[in-house]
This record gives sequence, structure tokens and C-alpha cells, in this order.
Amino acid sequence: VVPWLRRCPLTDVGRGGSGGTDTSGVVGAVISNAKRQTWQQTKAYKHRAQVEAIAAHCLQRLPSSCETIVEMGAGQAVLGHAVSLASGLPLVAIERRGNAGAV
Repeated sequence: VVPWLRRCPLTDVGRGGSGGTDTSGVVGAVISNAKRQTWQQTKAYKHRAQVEAIAAHCLQRLPSSCETIVEMGAGQAVLGHAVSLASGLPLVAIERRGNAGAV
């Protein structure tokens, strides 16, 4: 796997993505509308640019046949909620640990 990863082209992580969707606004809305603030929310602010870039990438690669967004190991599901809001598709967030306070 490592040799394959080393051949992958890398791009800079930047705010807003390049797919025409305002991932910055969507991620900001998800974080600020959280029902309770946990350390994961604080971490989400710290890694916001990464979440925005990953959400933009997901939206660019989203097949037109997609009917539902599924996030495995969702935690607080910040990424899944951002992709769901931006795409207008419903989200199924799956987390193994009990997480009654998720957004």
C-alpha cells in the first residue's frame, strides 16, 4: 500500500474547495449548530480546512445515482452532515460508540 500511496499526486488543502459548493459555509453551519460542544467540536474547528477539503472532494466524486450519504465511524458526523447539507441527500451516520449528543 505504501508504494501506491507514494505515487498519489498531492494537492494543498484549502478552504472552500473547488467544486462550486460553499463547503466553508456548510461546515461552519454544521459546527455552529451542534447541540452540545464537545472536544470533537473543538477539534473540528482546528481541522476545519481539512473537513472542508474532504467534503468538497466527496461532492466532486458523488455519483449521480447516490441516494444516501453514509458515514462510517462518524463520531460527531461533522463531515457527513456537511456533505449531506451540501448535496441535499439524507445522512446515515454510523458510530460504534454511544454518542447521544451528536449533531
